Amino acid sequence: MPTAPGFRHALFGGALLASLIGAFATPASAKTFAVATRGDLWAALSAATAGDVILLAPGDYGDFSFTKFRFPGGHVFLRSADPANRARFGQMSLGGAQGLSISGVDAQSAKNPVVSIAGANIRFTGNRIRGGTPNRDGFDDAQGGLHVRMATNVLVGSNEFQDLRSAIFLQRASRVAVLHNSIGFVREGINVAAVADSEIANNHFHDFNPNYGKGEHPDAIQFWTNQEESGVTGMRIRNNFFQLGLNGAVHGMFIGGERTGIYHRNLEISGNVYYGSALHGISLYRVIGARILNNVIVASPWADNNNSKLRTPDGRTGGALQPQIRVSSASQVEVARNITMKGIPVSADSTAADNVDLYDSERKAGESWASILGARPVSAAPALGEFLTLAPSAARTRGIGLLAPFAHGVLTLDPVRAENWAASLGGNSAAPALKPIAANLPTPVGASPD
Repeated sequence: MPTAPGFRHALFGGALLASLIGAFATPASAKTFAVATRGDLWAALSAATAGDVILLAPGDYGDFSFTKFRFPGGHVFLRSADPANRARFGQMSLGGAQGLSISGVDAQSAKNPVVSIAGANIRFTGNRIRGGTPNRDGFDDAQGGLHVRMATNVLVGSNEFQDLRSAIFLQRASRVAVLHNSIGFVREGINVAAVADSEIANNHFHDFNPNYGKGEHPDAIQFWTNQEESGVTGMRIRNNFFQLGLNGAVHGMFIGGERTGIYHRNLEISGNVYYGSALHGISLYRVIGARILNNVIVASPWADNNNSKLRTPDGRTGGALQPQIRVSSASQVEVARNITMKGIPVSADSTAADNVDLYDSERKAGESWASILGARPVSAAPALGEFLTLAPSAARTRGIGLLAPFAHGVLTLDPVRAENWAASLGGNSAAPALKPIAANLPTPVGASPD
């Protein structure tokens, strides 16, 4: 998907995109292995040390397990030799792998998940991940795309996810950065459980294909706690574009949990744009300590049906409601400078200040779209620029909403450029850990709805 040229990355100190295509530094003693078969690849991995490069000739390498390969102190760089004729894999397993950087390959499988990572110090960038039926329609797919479980220090960046039941699972992991991915033609986006000190940023969510006939209620991002002993802590969700204006409800960010007494803590949700027709633009339940700042949560025209029970016999069209920011069942939440609809219900120990409440067709009340955005976006896939706060306007003077565009989605699928971009981030780590919202966080006010 197209991104704005000349951007600065908002999370990692901002190298220009042009700098990402410069020379990639490797130690003078590094070796390069050229491989063309599964046997060649296994031999190269067995002989490699940190800093070495493995170039994959075009071809099909089948299902492959990288689990036994560990490279402490750096990375072994595995990438397609020909960007125009990429190496292909089936199911890829990086179970206990350490120090691997994989760029510019295609992974496609009818097995679940297509890619699994349970190791440490892993970079997975510039890749394409697809399920068993590559027809740009997630309606008929059953696979998960990429699972990161029991892992630490992992970068999942500038990848394309298509034809999947769900794109990404993050579970019982720490320091995971999910950046600049394109997630489309899927039924569910990113699921998160028991993850610490991580970031989901600059991703593009679009063209979801849920099966409403099966009762699916898809989310672009969902947190959960089922069978977990802890919630998510220290997570940033920033500068994501949820371009979900098709004829079906897809929720934006549903941050909740199933288990009583397990809470998500210390979250930042900022600078995101949600355009769609589901109630939960941003909803927080069983959360203690969060900041929700400068998000734009607005309805697509399909939302004006205001009927959650709409269905078509083929299961492809779902109901529609006006989206909201909802934090009435969370504690110590600051909600400021957002553009949203239907008001913002907050708990007794949370605050909402300097937000804009846009006109919605259910209440027939709120500030006019023209005065805040210049005009209402109405297409199925409006450009990000249509959600910028109008200049000049009172809202922009007050610093409300989206004040500048941001790059979103895939930066590059080129193997070398993706590898260089990953290196420019200064490691795989997510942004520095958030400072606690408060020193002693209380038991939250209210409870998650059943």
